[in-house]
This record gives sequence, structure tokens and C-alpha cells, in this order.
Amino acid sequence: EEKISALRWALVIGGFVGTVIIVRPQSDDFNWNLLLPLVLVGTSTGFQLMTSLLARTDDPAVTHLFTGWIGSLAASVLLPFYWVPIVSIQVGIALGLLCLTGTVGHYLLILAYRKASPGILTPYLYGQVVFAMLGGWIVFAQVPDGWSLFGIGLITSCGALGTWLTAHESRSLPALDGND
Repeated sequence: EEKISALRWALVIGGFVGTVIIVRPQSDDFNWNLLLPLVLVGTSTGFQLMTSLLARTDDPAVTHLFTGWIGSLAASVLLPFYWVPIVSIQVGIALGLLCLTGTVGHYLLILAYRKASPGILTPYLYGQVVFAMLGGWIVFAQVPDGWSLFGIGLITSCGALGTWLTAHESRSLPALDGND
């Protein structure tokens, strides 16, 4: 069982505050769809923790199969509310590539969790923030405003500090050479 220090909890809270700054629920154009990123943070955290627990005990292919099916079934509950027909072959190809890269990425994440703890791997997942921002700029021509950039900076700073903390703690631990 991995113990989480007060500093790590502060970093998690800092990342959450960064998300709230990006969403800005007090703004005039608030609608309930803006809560989706907060829900995604919570479900993604649970998903990452569950994947890390399953990766330690189960075969990676079995873990991948069951988490994929459960995720697909859970997401399909929302289909009646958000279904939009695919209008072009380009959109269909893009969705297919999205599914393929997501599937491969999840399988690689399961393999990574077999080798390292969530405390070591999670800071690297903050790289998603940068790629999401680049994707929004390239695909949708959406550039974050100042407050959003501040929130993104807070999230990534907390992630970078978490990475540094993990490296610092791993250097402080005594080496286990099997003779103990």
C-alpha cells in the first residue's frame, strides 16, 4: 500500500484548482457541460488507480479487455443524449484512429503499471494537458485565454513538482540488493 504525503495531496488539490480556474464555474456563460472536465478528472483518477491495481495481479490482455468493455458500456449509456451521425469519411477515419491510439495507449499504460507505481507514472500523464492544448489549437483553432493558461500552468507545475518529488524520494530510499 502506497502512503500519500501531505505535499502530494497539496499537489493534487493544486491540479484540481487549476481545473476549476480553466472551467471558471462563476462566469456568465456557465452551463452544466462545463462540469464535464471535473467529472473526467474524477473518473480518470479512478480509472488510473483501478488499472494500476489490476495490472499488478491480472494478465495485461485480460485487464485491457475488461476495462475496455466496461468503459465502452459506461460511455454508451450517454449515446442517446449526444449521438451525432458521422457525416464524412474523414470523421469516420479520425474516430477510428482515435479508438486505435486510445486502445494502444491504454495497453501500454497497463504494461507501465506492471513495472512502476502510480506515484511514479502519474506525473507523466500531465503531458496530456500539453497535447490537448495543441490539439485544440490545431484542430479547432482554439487558443486558451490568460486564465486558462494560468490554470494549465498550475496543473502542469503541480505535475512537474510531483515528478521532482518522486525522483527525490526514490534517490532517498535505500537500495534493495536482495541481501537484506
